[in-house]
Amino acid sequence: MGKPILQRLEAIRKTEGKPLRQASREVIEELESKPAKPTREGAGNALDPNEVIRMLQRENEHLRSEVAWLRSRVDELTPLALPRSRRWLSWLWPVRAR
Repeated sequence: MGKPILQRLEAIRKTEGKPLRQASREVIEELESKPAKPTREGAGNALDPNEVIRMLQRENEHLRSEVAWLRSRVDELTPLALPRSRRWLSWLWPVRAR
């Protein structure tokens, strides 16, 4: 029983980007709101297809926003990583007399 709870906790944390404490509160609320069902041995943990779709959509939105943020950071930092001109290397070469 512990493993599905931990998996759900990790899913909430990753898909919604919530801190561990907040995700654990949500899992506890979910467990308290669901009536206890007798489980058959070997029945597996089938998820509702609609819930899976919602989880995947949230994960997709989260990943899209993360990619957009990372792209903006790359755009901001790229000019800092590239040299502005070759003048900064001029101190390496002595000035030649013409």
